[in-house]
Amino acid sequence: MIKIRNRFSLQTIRTLKPLNNETIIFHSDIAIENMQITIRDKYKDIIYTNQLTILQSQNYSFSFNSSGEKEFTIELSYKDINLQGHFTID
Repeated sequence: MIKIRNRFSLQTIRTLKPLNNETIIFHSDIAIENMQITIRDKYKDIIYTNQLTILQSQNYSFSFNSSGEKEFTIELSYKDINLQGHFTID
């Protein structure tokens, strides 16, 4: 499970977890337009970025290339809300 830190304490994204080594799935309780997803490696280099719209109560998944790295940060941004979490791949 990826732990999300949110300074606004808004709990719109209920589940965010690695599905397998390089696929992440999450679920949102509300529709989110133009959400920016960014994954950075431990050196803070961007290894995945995408802007998308999430439908209400729908699961969304995406895959990324870890390039052998094991430690990552995921950033989710929309409107004035910024969420961030850390995860590792075994």
